[in-house]
Amino acid sequence: AHHARVTNAILDFMAGDRKAARATLTAEAAKGPLGLLPRILLSSFEPADRAMPLLAEGLADAGQRGDPFAFTICTMVGARRYAQADKDADALLVLTTGIQQLRAPAPTFAKALEDERTALRNEWGPERYAAAEQGAIALLDGNA
Repeated sequence: AHHARVTNAILDFMAGDRKAARATLTAEAAKGPLGLLPRILLSSFEPADRAMPLLAEGLADAGQRGDPFAFTICTMVGARRYAQADKDADALLVLTTGIQQLRAPAPTFAKALEDERTALRNEWGPERYAAAEQGAIALLDGNA
């Protein structure tokens, strides 16, 4: 039943009914056993001020459950949302933190995040990537 509701929400979204998709996915994220999947789907079309808390909740949930796949997906979606919003330093910091968190317990998933970071480096070019690195350092130092 939960899978059917999530599938229906996806179909609603594809048909242009974001309101119906949002209502179903929000309900499923709150109470359903598929809580992470609806959160990720919601975060893909919600405004950033709603999407990022959904992803943060997903990261916390994945960490508590010891679920490296869910942790990786939330990290990757969050980084892409930051990159879309031209928050390069945040995107880089999210990916690098995820890599560090996963390197020992789940190296395959850490590698997926490394590949994502490499793709951003290639997309951005050396100057933009260097600026993102400096911005990430400033965030860590509390100077951003």
